[in-house]
Amino acid sequence: MRNIILIFAILVISNCALFAEDSKSLLREGNSLYKDGKYKESEIKYRKSLDLNNKKEGIFNLGDALYKQGSYDEAVEKFNQTASLSRDNKLTSAAYHNLGNAYFQKKEYDKSIDAYKNSLRLNPKDKDTRYNLEMARRYLKQQQQQQQQQQQQNNQNQQQGQNQDSKQKQNQHDNNKQNEQPKNKDNQEQQKKDEQQNQQNNAQDGKEQDAKQNGENSGKKESKISKEDAERILNALTKEERDIQKKLKKEKSERKKLEKNW
Repeated sequence: MRNIILIFAILVISNCALFAEDSKSLLREGNSLYKDGKYKESEIKYRKSLDLNNKKEGIFNLGDALYKQGSYDEAVEKFNQTASLSRDNKLTSAAYHNLGNAYFQKKEYDKSIDAYKNSLRLNPKDKDTRYNLEMARRYLKQQQQQQQQQQQQNNQNQQQGQNQDSKQKQNQHDNNKQNEQPKNKDNQEQQKKDEQQNQQNNAQDGKEQDAKQNGENSGKKESKISKEDAERILNALTKEERDIQKKLKKEKSERKKLEKNW
């Protein structure tokens, strides 16, 4: 029974050693491909290595291969994973450094700054990390300025659009008002002309009516003088004339008498 257990233990150890050796071998092959710039092939080797032995070095190297291929989101994941699992300050500092680089490529400069700072806490003398930190700060400032300028430009465009709409509405209102005014003015002038014409017509009609009435009244007066009336008027005039002649003769006779007395 003891012999069986011993044999089983030997087999397990042997298999573990074999797996470990295969994992290291795959890791070395991946590193060789990485140095040759064959990043996709190195990624495959690193993944196979991790399937056999999930080592922090393999995760870190896989992150590097992904970064070189532009897979920054997945690279961020692998570097974060390495930093959280590693107890080696050197490896952890390198993981934060590369994490900062991945965030920088994503233009997430605020996150890259935090990653560089974490790297410098573990390795304050790293000049490359310090240089990258200053670059990330500079790019973050430029990004914020551009965003502010863009916001101001958007506000100006929006304000100009509102002003333009308001101006167009005002112009439309003015045009409508101008179009209406001549019509109203013409109507008023036409009404005024019509009223004046009506007044003139009424005045003319009144004159004609008065003249007609006067003519009618004159005709009526003439029609009232009959033949008999004319004879009576003539007789009266004749009598009046005879009376005047008698009076004149009498006065003449009296003047003669007076003359004689002198």
